Amino acid sequence: MLALSLAAAAAVYAAKVGTFSFYQQSDPITDDVQAAIALEDGDKIFMLLCNNRDEKRIKITYRTNSRFKIKSTFFEPRMTVRFDGGVPSRQNWNFEPSVAYIRQHDSVASFAIEMLRSSQMVVRTTRYDDVFIDATFRLEGAREAMNMLVKACGDSEFSARIDAK
Repeated sequence: MLALSLAAAAAVYAAKVGTFSFYQQSDPITDDVQAAIALEDGDKIFMLLCNNRDEKRIKITYRTNSRFKIKSTFFEPRMTVRFDGGVPSRQNWNFEPSVAYIRQHDSVASFAIEMLRSSQMVVRTTRYDDVFIDATFRLEGAREAMNMLVKACGDSEFSARIDAK
C-alpha cells in the first residue's frame, strides 16, 4: 500500500529496519528522490518522508482510512501522542480528511528526537463522528531507519539536530 503511494515510473527500493519500512525511489526523468520510513498499525500509517524537490526537508505524516474530525479552530490540539507510557502530549498538527502532518523543521526534529528516545509511541486522533482513532507503534530500529532517511534526503540540518540528542 505504501509503496503504491510512492510509486511513479521508477522502481522502489524497500528495506525493513527493525519495525520500520524504508522506501526510496528516483524519478527516471528528473532524478528527484523520494524517501520514507514508515510504521504501520492496521490501516494506520505513520511516516517520516522527504523528496529533494522540497528543499530536502523531512516531514511527518499520519494516515488512516478513517476520516478525521476537522475542527474549526486552528489552535485546538487535535493529536495526542504518548511515548513509552509517559505523560500524553496534545499537539497541533495540520489536518486534512484522512491525513495529519507536520512540516515545520523544529517540530519535526523535536518529534523525531522523542521517537529516538522511546521504544513505543501511541497516537490518538478523533474520527469525524467523535470516535477515537488509536494506533500503537513500536520504534525498534529508529536510529538506523532515520539515518537511512537522512542519507537519502540530504537533510543535513535535521541530521545535525537528531545527532546532537
